[in-house]
Parts: sequence; structure tokens; C-alpha cells
Amino acid sequence: MIAFVACSLIWGSTFLVIKLGADELAPLWAVCLRLVLAIAILSILTAILKIPWPKGPFLKAAALYGLLEFGGSFPLLYSAESKIPSGLGALVYATAPIWAMLESWVLGTETLNAKKLGAAAISIAGVALIFLHEVTAGGSVIGLVLAVVSVIFATCAGQALSNQKQSAIAANAVGAMVGLPVCLIISRLIGESWALPATPVAWLPVIYLAVAGSVGAFVIFSWLITQWPVSSVCFVGVVVPVLAMILGAIVRHEPITATSVAGAALVIIGVVLVLRHQVTADQPTNEESRPADCPAAS
Repeated sequence: MIAFVACSLIWGSTFLVIKLGADELAPLWAVCLRLVLAIAILSILTAILKIPWPKGPFLKAAALYGLLEFGGSFPLLYSAESKIPSGLGALVYATAPIWAMLESWVLGTETLNAKKLGAAAISIAGVALIFLHEVTAGGSVIGLVLAVVSVIFATCAGQALSNQKQSAIAANAVGAMVGLPVCLIISRLIGESWALPATPVAWLPVIYLAVAGSVGAFVIFSWLITQWPVSSVCFVGVVVPVLAMILGAIVRHEPITATSVAGAALVIIGVVLVLRHQVTADQPTNEESRPADCPAAS
């Protein structure tokens, strides 16, 4: 549960940080710098902690994860957010649990769960209320399509590491190495400037997104999807828009309306329902039944 909350808090802040850094860097070039820093940090951690690099099927899974997440979902999401409001992008991202359920059902790794599906519907209804004005105002159809495809890529990436008992640090290092050249190629093809940030302040968003986002949150997420069903972990995407709204109100003084509060309540109810079901279903009966790599409570 702590890992779920931490992942949600970090990714909830990234929408604001990405907007703060958008004035200095082209979107995909910013992703490239983020991945370069992430690769360096993750590789150092892998060496210091003496973590073995993935091999065989684990290497293939990590590479596929990186291709889909960092080389697929990232470019699509950043391109989408250049065409649609960030709130609308966050709303589309909140559909991740639905896509994960359908993908898991198609792959035969999970059965469709009526309770979980109902909780997802409640949460998504809440997010829809929060971003009602952005949705009704319309937006770029291409941007919306890109955002939807980005979410599909992200949940497919989760499937690649699902039930893979390997180091999340090494897996993300490999994934970032695979995704970086893809982002560089796309950035060059669309003619982005590759100028480096001009001031220390301009570097802050890149550093934060690399350390907290690409390293912290993605490592936590990768660990979570080895412990929980992918469709449960993807409820992070439902919480993130709510946190993004709150941070926007605090930092950018964006108004919070009664509709926003009602939507946030629905989101919380949906998440609590699915997590309560998850904890009950996965509660170990003794110490031996707990996975060896699952951190014990302090």
C-alpha cells in the first residue's frame, strides 16, 4: 500500500513539473534528457547494489517493457499533451485499469472481475467530473487518439513485466536504454531543438522527472506489477489526475469547484473499493506465504 501511495504522489506531481519545464525544452528532447539521467542513476545503483543484469527471458521482458513504455507511451503522451489540455490527458490516462483488464483477459492472465470493473467505472466517473469543463470544451481529435494509444502502450508495457520476479532497478535501466534511441529518433524526425537547459533552474524539472519520475516511480511501479495484478496497479492512473488537480490549485492557483470535490470523492471511493478487495485477496496467512522480495512492514 505504501508503494502504491508513493507512486501516485510522484506521478501526480509530474504533470505540473512537465508544464513548468515546457518553456525551456522541446517535449521529446526533454524526455531524452530525462532518460539519459535515469540510465546513469539506475546503472550506478545496479553496480553499487551488485544487482545482476537481466538475462534470457528476463532481458527480453525488460527490453519489451522499455520499448513500449519509454519508447512508445512516452513519445505519444508528450505529443498528445502538446495538442490537448494536461487535464484531459490525465483523464484519458485514468482509463488504464480498463485497458489493463481487457488486455489481461485477452492474454488469459486474469479473469474479468465485476467488482473491480465497477470500481473502475466509479473512479473514472469521478475523474470525468473533475475535468468536465476540459472535456466539454473539446480538443484535438489527433491529440485524444494519441493519448488513448499512449495509455494502451503503457498498460501493455506493464503486461511485459507482470509476474516477472526480477529487479525493478535493472529492468528499468534496460528499459530506458531501449526507449532512449527511439525518443531521439522521433525528436530528430520532427525537428526539435536539442539545446541544453540554459540555467540551473531550467535543469530542475529534468532532474526531478528523472530522479523521482523515471527512477523512483517507475521502479516502484515495476515492483508493484510483480506483486499485484496489473489491473490493480494501474489504478495509479486514476489517482494521478486528482493529485494533479490539487497541486495545480496550490502552485498555479487553479480553482477547485464543488464538481471537482465531488469527482475526487468518487475517485477515492473507487480506489478504496478495489484496493480493499486486493488486500483481502492477497493477504498472506503466514510468513512463508509472503513473497521473499516483498518488503515486510516495519
